[in-house]
Amino acid sequence: MMLGGRPWERWEDHVVVQQLEDAWGKEPRAALRRAIKDLGDKFGCRSVLDVGCGVGIDCPACVSAGMDYTGLDRTDGMLAAFERRNPGVRVLRGDVYGTGMPDGSFDAVLCSDVLIHVPYPETVLAELRRVCRKVLLLKLLYIAADRTRVTVDPNRGFFNIFYEPSHVVRMLKTVGFSEVEVRVVDAVDLANQTDDPRQIYLAVR
Repeated sequence: MMLGGRPWERWEDHVVVQQLEDAWGKEPRAALRRAIKDLGDKFGCRSVLDVGCGVGIDCPACVSAGMDYTGLDRTDGMLAAFERRNPGVRVLRGDVYGTGMPDGSFDAVLCSDVLIHVPYPETVLAELRRVCRKVLLLKLLYIAADRTRVTVDPNRGFFNIFYEPSHVVRMLKTVGFSEVEVRVVDAVDLANQTDDPRQIYLAVR
């Protein structure tokens, strides 16, 4: 099983990188920023690993929350955009399936809109639990009204996985998180996928 190599995806395409950077810059992130602030205020986190950090859109919020920030991504295009947006901030090359970090090396792990694009989510969650010392902050873009379903973006080759919230909680508990706080954001109508409701989870190790 070739977890690290996903040749159908187009994360390296500079056009795709620019499209995503523009989209992420316009997306409302107030709820996520509040959750990031809670990592420091509520959980006492002083370091954070942003797994699948992309262009580093959440880096400023983490730094403002008083945490030592490290970004992690696997693609040249995203890493180059990150360094342009966040000069001097630590960012490393790595994969969500195997970060290469020591056990418990960060107080917090942030994983924003990554799990929706990977075909082996429990493998990813187990790796995130391994490297986090206190809490995982997980954000997902899509909600499934009644069951998990999968689509594929024909232009970019991405998996798009729609999770029902109780399924996410079960996966987090399965890989060993002891407590899970669920914050469902903008879920006006779970059956209407055009609303793009968000999910935020705080999973305590």
